[in-house]
Amino acid sequence: MPKHCQLSDVPPDEHFFNELGGSSLDTMVLTSNLQSSLGLRVTQDVFLLHPTINTLTQKIIEMQKEANETPSMDPIDPQDSWFPASAGQEQMTALWETSPTMYNMPTTIEFHGKLNVDTLKNAMEHVVKQQGK
Repeated sequence: MPKHCQLSDVPPDEHFFNELGGSSLDTMVLTSNLQSSLGLRVTQDVFLLHPTINTLTQKIIEMQKEANETPSMDPIDPQDSWFPASAGQEQMTALWETSPTMYNMPTTIEFHGKLNVDTLKNAMEHVVKQQGK
């Protein structure tokens, strides 16, 4: 919001950018405040396309109606459904099929209590052998 005025001081038909000197940084603050106070995602482009209080108010009312009219989806049982792989999943599958050793996923394992080193060593050797098959 321009430093020289409060939202309550803005005439409802004055253009925020032209007449009041508002900037895109001001709209970021306003959109954040609108989202937190209304529980509605009001993006910066909405504010840019509706730069007066009257036009912005009308747009927000439309958005609230649309949000309330959005039909709820029935839950999907994953056991009964097939979902196609995403582009990222397809890339990972192709990478794994062509060269399984090229994809690493580093991780840390934390052990609590007494550790049987021989058992751990055998388990890790088994995993390595399975990778070679």
